[in-house]
Amino acid sequence: MLNVLGMTDPEAKQTDSEYRFEHFDLKIMLSDMRFSKAAMISTQIDMQRDVQLLDGQRLSLNALSQGKPLILVTASITCPMTISSLADLTALVDATEDAFSVAFVYVREAHPGDHFPQAQDMDTKYNYARAFRDQHQIKQAIIVDDLSGGLHKTLDTLPNSLHMVDSQGMILFQSLWSGDLSAITNALEQVKKGELKQKTISQKMVMPFLHGAGYMHSVLNQAGKSAYRELMWGAPPIWLLSKTAGKLGFIKPWYRGMVAFLMMIVVLMFIAILF
Repeated sequence: MLNVLGMTDPEAKQTDSEYRFEHFDLKIMLSDMRFSKAAMISTQIDMQRDVQLLDGQRLSLNALSQGKPLILVTASITCPMTISSLADLTALVDATEDAFSVAFVYVREAHPGDHFPQAQDMDTKYNYARAFRDQHQIKQAIIVDDLSGGLHKTLDTLPNSLHMVDSQGMILFQSLWSGDLSAITNALEQVKKGELKQKTISQKMVMPFLHGAGYMHSVLNQAGKSAYRELMWGAPPIWLLSKTAGKLGFIKPWYRGMVAFLMMIVVLMFIAILF
């Protein structure tokens, strides 16, 4: 019997207010750092599901796939991991567009703040999705998920995960972060060659996260001061990493998180030697 992604996922039992959290905290951060057990064992999604596109079209995932493997990437304008991955992911997608269909799924805000509080109506969510598209020049289709996160819950409620399914809805590959480019590139090549015979999952954390940390300062400032403040209270080490990376404006964002991390390690070693 096939396991349909999301059917038994505990996240699907969240109330609307729980799903559309107004304040980021440590519990949310920890849940964002791993796939749920349900997602790990699920093997397909329903391709007959209707979705709403930002351009006004409403169609099924099957129609969106156009008979090709479909790549779905969860995203929001307040997610540093999303923003950090866009340039390289878009280049990768452009290089393989003949073999795959691609769509971003605009979900809840990863770090709601004063400028981008969690959307409580669809007009607001559409406005956020438009801002995301226009600011980052997104050319791919953008699915605007409903306020309850119907599709997002099916995809495990992670802020920036990537899911590759075939035209029948069989899950071929999942990545915790869309910035996990080496694993994604390898999966794309295997699918193109017909070598990916069973579902594979990548939950690499360190390198995608350090790259994302280089964008955290600017993204959270755009979200609003409250977003940055909640990161400070919810995850002080991550807040410090972001603040440090934010001071490294002379370095390309892609490398700032890694350099900031190394600087923090050196400082801690120095303190350890002194005391």
